[in-house]
Amino acid sequence: MKTLYVVELCGAFLDSKGMVSNYDLDILERLSKNGMDIVIATDRSWFEFGDMLKPEFVRIIKRILIGTHSGFDNILLNGAWTRKSPKCISLTSQYAIAEIYDTYDIKGEIHGIKSWCASYSPLCFSNHHNDFVTWGEEGGTINQCLNQMNQEHLHIIAFTAKGTYEELLPLKKKAIQLKDVRFTFYEDKSNNNYRICISSKKTSQGIAISKIKDELSCDRVVCISDKMYDLSMFEAADVRVAMGNADEETKAAADIIIDSNDKSGLVKFLLEEYIKNKCIGKE
Repeated sequence: MKTLYVVELCGAFLDSKGMVSNYDLDILERLSKNGMDIVIATDRSWFEFGDMLKPEFVRIIKRILIGTHSGFDNILLNGAWTRKSPKCISLTSQYAIAEIYDTYDIKGEIHGIKSWCASYSPLCFSNHHNDFVTWGEEGGTINQCLNQMNQEHLHIIAFTAKGTYEELLPLKKKAIQLKDVRFTFYEDKSNNNYRICISSKKTSQGIAISKIKDELSCDRVVCISDKMYDLSMFEAADVRVAMGNADEETKAAADIIIDSNDKSGLVKFLLEEYIKNKCIGKE
């Protein structure tokens, strides 16, 4: 039986300090090379990985989990980044969302893709810093960033922001009103703030998982998570696994509860799965 393992980045892959041990990384790389189909799912982008993780972790994550044997991307921005046709937010909704950012002075990012092919160029425009993003006009508004992105014919696939609940609430209210978008809005334990990710209604972790499952001809999907900010992930799974550090809602929805992220729960579970199914990755 061929299985696709989908792992939530924060809280499952990473420990409570946003770290991953060299031992765990070594095991994950070995499992991947031996045919285990492992995919990281997150509402973040590669730009944010660079902001969150040490450079050696980013390098190893890319080596382990992108293209080592399956040729698939991770599920980024809740499935808004994939190798196939873009799922863009409509122009009307783009500017409606941008207006909220500027009206309430919300700091955030617009994510786009310059070309759609195996070697696409993801870009991220921001109204607040240029440490890891391509800027629109320095110090400009989100509307100015959006204008520049559209002038360059980018595919606009997501808006993201982090801040307090009150700061992000206007974005949540606008996203609820727009018929062609979906969003995730939750408390981000990594920085004690809230986070929002707005993308096309045609994207979700569940949609991306189902697509990868079909294209890899997998028989089942096992999803490992610590929170239920995107219910579609568990809905797409045949086996739902909650980390020991998961919230109560996730544990209640899970078929299996494993050890916490601070006790290598993910790696221990995957090793047990590999031993139990020695022909993983094969028909």
